Amino acid sequence: MDEATLAYLPIGETDSELAFCTLLSRLEPHYRNHEAPSLETRLDVFSGLCEEMKKLGASDFLYDKSVTRIGDCLAPGAIVHATYAGHRYALELDTAPSELVLRHEFPEL
Repeated sequence: MDEATLAYLPIGETDSELAFCTLLSRLEPHYRNHEAPSLETRLDVFSGLCEEMKKLGASDFLYDKSVTRIGDCLAPGAIVHATYAGHRYALELDTAPSELVLRHEFPEL
C-alpha cells in the first residue's frame, strides 16, 4: 500500500485510514461509468486487498454492499453511543428495512 499511488489520501496516520483509502482508490476505477460495479467485482477488489493485508498482520473488516453512517459520524458523543451504534448495525445488517422496528417512548402526563 503505497500512498503515492492512491486516489484518496488519509488525513491522519492510522493504518485503518490507509487501508480504507487504499480500498476506495482500488474501487474508484470501477465506478467510472457512474454505475456501481457488480458485487463480484467489488468482492474481488476487497479480497485482493485482504490478501495483501494478511501479510501485515491481523485486522478486522466489515464490508457491506451499501454505505451506512453509524457512531460519531451522525453526531459526536460518548464512546458508549458509538459502540451501541456499531452493535445495532451488526444486529440489523441483513434485516429488510420493512422489518426494522422503530421503538418509541410515549410519555404520559
